[in-house]
Amino acid sequence: MGKGLELFVLSVVEDPVNGESIKDIVDTNKGYIQNLLGEQHIFYKALYQKGLTAKNIHDYDNYRFTPNKHVTYDCCAEGFPKLIKDNIPQSINNVKYKMDLSDLDDFLLITEKL
Repeated sequence: MGKGLELFVLSVVEDPVNGESIKDIVDTNKGYIQNLLGEQHIFYKALYQKGLTAKNIHDYDNYRFTPNKHVTYDCCAEGFPKLIKDNIPQSINNVKYKMDLSDLDDFLLITEKL
């Protein structure tokens, strides 16, 4: 049996005085992923898709945020909206989509205000 897959959404608010840098938040979340034996490469790939790399992440140190909520969804639950590689024709090799989180209440695992 394969691993489960969860979507972890971290909400932040701008906080230039007491907030954390994007690098600080990334480091904290890398620790969470490691503690849960998660796949770090998925996290790194998502960061890269947004243009964040180890070389440029410090360019954003002047932007500070405070996490205020996190939500976790069960991506393996029946009916969760997802694209599955085996169901996509081989001739399609790059797919991008946006997910409306307000439609995912049936798949909600955890909601925590921070």
